[in-house]
Amino acid sequence: AQVEQNLPEAITNLLKALEIFAEFQDNHTVGITLRNLAQIYLTSQDHSLLVSISQVLDMSVEQVQELLERYGE
Repeated sequence: AQVEQNLPEAITNLLKALEIFAEFQDNHTVGITLRNLAQIYLTSQDHSLLVSISQVLDMSVEQVQELLERYGE
């Protein structure tokens, strides 16, 4: 979905993957998923994406934003 520029579907799929990988404490794959989400966030600056990720990871929106900016470098 991301390659085909269907960002809403890509975001939905990546958030679901993040939820699953975080639940199973698969930190490596959580990192890969966050890297993909960071690319989308840095391009779109969609604040709702930060909120969604913060809910999945039980972090503040500010912490998620800092995290995504690091992954996007």
